[in-house]
Amino acid sequence: HDYVNFLCQVCGDQATGGGQMGENTSWDVDTGTGKLTFSGSGALETSGEAPWTGFEAAIQEVVIGSGITEVDPSIFAGCDSLTDILVENGNSHYRSRDGVLLSKDGTTLVKYPNGRVDAEYTVPESVTHIESNAFTGCDGLDVIRFTGSMPQLEEDAFTGLTATIYYPGDASGWDKDKLQNYGGNITWIPVYN
Repeated sequence: HDYVNFLCQVCGDQATGGGQMGENTSWDVDTGTGKLTFSGSGALETSGEAPWTGFEAAIQEVVIGSGITEVDPSIFAGCDSLTDILVENGNSHYRSRDGVLLSKDGTTLVKYPNGRVDAEYTVPESVTHIESNAFTGCDGLDVIRFTGSMPQLEEDAFTGLTATIYYPGDASGWDKDKLQNYGGNITWIPVYN
């Protein structure tokens, strides 16, 4: 199948989907709205390709259920229309801030949606850690701004991203030896008050 907006361009079939993603977790795609919902309790588990491979480009919104305890940002690979990642009330591990997936306490940035058209994003000052693949696939993002101390950045946090990052030159942790590409093509520019 070759799905565009959940319609196979080869045979005309409408994509529908859902299934298990671990012992107690599942996924479901609403083809009418482009919404991918994760439900159940526990970690989302994938081995290899995400089960929605083939029509991931039409996914516009993700909802993380209240019982989901672990999300690997790489499961959103290819979701190039994804603009919002939302979290149901009652989830004790995650929250959403303006459609960006964060840890519940706001200290870890898990995933910025691939399909956002905003050319600029300011990382919340509460963020002290950025996950692997957090900005992978975010081709529309040109500028990232930091306002506080340098967070711990995973080796491939910016994989495939070409962007300019502005950071407070006088804040702690912004050592030149840490200003690497982290998998992308990053230009680091200090800003002084």
